[in-house]
Amino acid sequence: MAVLRQESEICRLKKGDRVGLIACSDARPDSDREKIGKLCGILRNAGLKPVCGDLLFGENGQTAPAKERARELMGFYRDPSVRAIFDVSGGNLANGLLPWLDFRAIAESEKLFWGYSDLTTVINAIYAKTGRTSVLYQVKNLVSEKGSFRKRDFEKTLLSGK
Repeated sequence: MAVLRQESEICRLKKGDRVGLIACSDARPDSDREKIGKLCGILRNAGLKPVCGDLLFGENGQTAPAKERARELMGFYRDPSVRAIFDVSGGNLANGLLPWLDFRAIAESEKLFWGYSDLTTVINAIYAKTGRTSVLYQVKNLVSEKGSFRKRDFEKTLLSGK
């Protein structure tokens, strides 16, 4: 897990915090519904409250237009009850969001954005435009083959500050 810049209190999540799950890049295929369900269970067991975006799986397997995906991301940034945003997508469409992002709202937010793969375009833009910390990490790793080790490290890092 690579944190671009450590901001101690901003990086730490607390039990009861709401976290958004979103797909800023390619929509997840229907075959990922079970995996995302397991991920939500892991997050709930860690004491977090996952909130899934409406565009995670797209409509009929299609990825929503960039403007709609950006609107959903900004909705999570503007929602004061959401503490962190976990992008569970990947692919090659994340850069399409950049013209639609409200960097002022992102700068005023204390939320962490988590993403991996082509989400580095969003992570880099957030840092360049706002100086805000983001995390280069795919939270879906928590449901991978080595998920139990990753889950332990995730909880120790984000919930215990270790």
